Amino acid sequence: MLNRLIILLCALFAFAATNARAGYDEDLAALQQRWATIRYEMKGDEQKKQLEKLIVEADQFAQKNPDKADGYIWAGVIRGSLAEAVNGLSALGTVKDAKANLEKAIAIDPKAEDGYAYSVLGLLYSKVPSMVSFGDKKKAKELLLKGLEINPNGMNTNYFYAQFLFEDGDYKKALPYIERAAQAQPPRPPETSLAVSNRQREIRELAEKIKAKQ
Repeated sequence: MLNRLIILLCALFAFAATNARAGYDEDLAALQQRWATIRYEMKGDEQKKQLEKLIVEADQFAQKNPDKADGYIWAGVIRGSLAEAVNGLSALGTVKDAKANLEKAIAIDPKAEDGYAYSVLGLLYSKVPSMVSFGDKKKAKELLLKGLEINPNGMNTNYFYAQFLFEDGDYKKALPYIERAAQAQPPRPPETSLAVSNRQREIRELAEKIKAKQ
């Protein structure tokens, strides 16, 4: 009788854990899809307004799951998109908050989402002006390479490093990375993920620019 009770309790705990994980994954996917819709299909003030709302949702998701890195990664990514949309000195506070969230994600799990936090953080270091904030090309390269170390064949890790090299004028070195990004297996099917389909488009566009410089 006792053994049967233990087996039943274990089954119930396993079922609850599976349901919790499924709910977590669904909430995360919804957050990512919402970001992609705002990032790629909205413009101007409406885009900024929706990104601000989504930051609140991302923060709530992260606070609800404080032991997982994903929420902090996306709280950082969404803030980065808002800073890009604002595009000016007034965005520096948002960028610093993005940096803090990405660093927290790395502290929790540096390999979360296949090193994506390192790549996004490296991009921030490469874009932010060093005169007024934390911009640092050397640090950017270090972070981007760390992302590549975790996920050497990843779509995003190779794309971000190729973009960094292109903007640095190292077109020859950028070429194999953008080609690897184009050949990479995407994290989700592009026909069901707006983020993936748009990233693949960005990869094709950057590949054309890099090849034109060869």
